[in-house]
Amino acid sequence: MGTIIDTLIRMGKSIVSNDFYILLFFIITLGILIKTKSLVKSVDKEVQLHHLEPSKRFADYLSYQLNISYNLFTTMITVFPLLGMLGTVSALLGINLDGGDYKNNFFGALTSTAWGIVFAITLKVINAFIEYDVLSKIEAAEEIIEEDRKNTIKNGESNET
Repeated sequence: MGTIIDTLIRMGKSIVSNDFYILLFFIITLGILIKTKSLVKSVDKEVQLHHLEPSKRFADYLSYQLNISYNLFTTMITVFPLLGMLGTVSALLGINLDGGDYKNNFFGALTSTAWGIVFAITLKVINAFIEYDVLSKIEAAEEIIEEDRKNTIKNGESNET
């Protein structure tokens, strides 16, 4: 039991020292997730308002922002294993085969791989919970945008807004 706790403590130290770039990337990804969730609420509110007052123009830029934000979030999830591999390679390249403390470099290689996997799995699970909501809001917004375009063309109005 003590070995597991010691390993977890060493891994915790590694994320703030050797693998800080992975932690920083995780924090940025969480920021994008928060922005995406905020945009989901905004798009949902716009969709509801549009259904109440169809004469009002739908704010299609929100749909666009949501689409970009969600795509960025899902792309960043796939980068975490690559960041782990980058840390692994850089730590292994630092091993001095003529002696020295190669155990620390090897442990650094393993921790960066572990953190990349842990963050990727964590964010993938979070994505499983939000994906349907995000994609359904994007689809609802796209339907309204298409409906507005058809009405604009039908009424002979300009497409400029």
